[in-house]
Amino acid sequence: MGGDTRAIDTTADPTRAAPSRRVRRFVNVYLALFIAFGLVQLELWPLTGFRLYAEIRTEERTSTRVIGRT
Repeated sequence: MGGDTRAIDTTADPTRAAPSRRVRRFVNVYLALFIAFGLVQLELWPLTGFRLYAEIRTEERTSTRVIGRT
């Protein structure tokens, strides 16, 4: 186990085309918005800061209930 990794060929595939300019622009804009929304803690999916997963939840729950009179 644990062979020599220096023998791995890492040359690029010359037949593979680079992503188009439009795709690269979309990814760059998306990542910039993702970071900006995270910094200002604005929770709009898919540009969310993942507060749902980051906050600690406890067993105690608070809720409201409507009680009607008959």
